[in-house]
Parts: sequence; C-alpha cells; structure tokens
Amino acid sequence: MKKVAVKRMMQVPAEAAWKVISRITGLEEYHPGIYNSILTNDEVAMRTTVTNNGNTYTETILRLDSRAMELLYDIQDPSPLPYSNFTGFIKIVPVNMISCEIRWAAVFRPGTPNEDEAVQLIEKDIHSCIDGLEKYCRVVQAN
Repeated sequence: MKKVAVKRMMQVPAEAAWKVISRITGLEEYHPGIYNSILTNDEVAMRTTVTNNGNTYTETILRLDSRAMELLYDIQDPSPLPYSNFTGFIKIVPVNMISCEIRWAAVFRPGTPNEDEAVQLIEKDIHSCIDGLEKYCRVVQAN
C-alpha cells in the first residue's frame, strides 16, 4: 500500500470549503476530471462518479463529521482507475476568517508496475482538486 498526503493553505473561509466538500454530490463543480457525481444510495452515502472520458466508479462516504470538518471515503473496487483499495481522508482546518488549511490524504494499492507514477498521479489529482475547490469557493463567495 502507498500513501499520499497533501497539506495546503486556501484563501477561503473554512466553512465555505467545508460546505462544498461535505455536499457529497457536486464534485464536478470543482474537480476538473469529473463530468458528474450522483447520489446513488443516500442511506449509506454512496455516489457514482462519471469522469470526463465516460468512466464511472462508486465512492462510499465512510464518515462525515461536520464539527471536525472531516470526510473519510473510499472508492469501491473494481474501478477504471489505475489503483485499488483506495481510501481518502479530507480535513479542513480554520486558520482565520478568510483562510483555511486543507489536509487531503489517500492510501491505495497502485495498479501499475511503476508505484512512483501512481503516487504522482494521485498527488496531481489532489492538487488539481484543491485548486478547483479554492477557485469554486471564491466564485460562490463573490456572487
């Protein structure tokens, strides 16, 4: 198993970032590689995610803690993604009234022979998600 952990500052209030992250659906609003995300089973908080190239995979929300601003999720196997046994963790930490820190970690089994390539792919995906999240929150705040 491999682990990736990213910690970054965002120039948006923690509550604004958490409001978007905790919605479960709407991933396509800030993730550049996602076309749609649909709640498929609200009893166990499952969503089906459709990528821009038409692949689909299912995520299960394992824990959603609004007080702690923490989200734990997994991607169910099999999936079209180049890894398996994926579990992700997101935490939003307030810094001040206008900024927060996001901590995003993932544990997974690389599906390619080059494990470093899989780690770089996940890191790149997390960073693009954070970039999109920050941009989306700023647009929503401006309106």
